[in-house]
Amino acid sequence: MNDLSYNFLRKLQQTERGSMALTVLSSEFYGGVCTFLTTQQDNLKEEQSLMKVKEIENTKKVLEDILRSRQRKILLRALQSTSKDTEGMAPEEVKLYREMRKVIGEHTLIIDNIIAGKKISSISKSIEDFKKVKILKNVPAYKGIDGTLYGPYAPHEEKELPVKEAEFLIKTEVAEVAIID
Repeated sequence: MNDLSYNFLRKLQQTERGSMALTVLSSEFYGGVCTFLTTQQDNLKEEQSLMKVKEIENTKKVLEDILRSRQRKILLRALQSTSKDTEGMAPEEVKLYREMRKVIGEHTLIIDNIIAGKKISSISKSIEDFKKVKILKNVPAYKGIDGTLYGPYAPHEEKELPVKEAEFLIKTEVAEVAIID
């Protein structure tokens, strides 16, 4: 990314601050920023001046503001989203989004079990005891093998369910294994 400059970063900062949406970045943005900062540091070694030091510090502040703003937006999207919406994210940000979706999904499962009246000690099972499924048909509420109330579920919903429940729904062709991104 050769077009990186302080002015470019300032414009990006203003765009990020002025919109709830993520600004689309090239997949090389993070690598380009690292190269840009390294080049600036190298130039400082050759030409030591107070102005250059200030310029580097200002660049770092602007960049940090951009990245923190994007981080907040990604976390909000992960919290609010029911889809795998990674539009506008750099590859490094997609990883953050997916990890947060996983953590939020695990916590949602705990909340769902508590609301369903499941005992806290039985909730602390490993996440490997669960399987993610995509619902294909309407599923009315039903009592599962473990006595927990599951559902109702609508088509296209993705749910983390105990393996036995997930396999039952898959076997009865009302769900399929969800593709994990």
